[in-house]
Amino acid sequence: MQHAKKLVIVDPRLLDQLQVDREYKHIQRPADALAKTSLSLEISRILQGDSIAEDMKARQYQDALRRYHNVKSVIPQEIKTEPNPI
Repeated sequence: MQHAKKLVIVDPRLLDQLQVDREYKHIQRPADALAKTSLSLEISRILQGDSIAEDMKARQYQDALRRYHNVKSVIPQEIKTEPNPI
């Protein structure tokens, strides 16, 4: 009896909703978090790679690090301008 399996009755509509939530979970994350995650993985890949020369590795690392630091979580406000009446 210690290893008995448990059965749970679940509403099929709830099950469908859970599957949809799993599929779109990455879309629900903020864009800056996704960008920083992918750039962080790219930086790690660059540092661990041995197939390229050190000078090229340094350039790729600097480029990826610059892109990482330029990712902003706040969207800049649009500057409203009015046409100059002549």
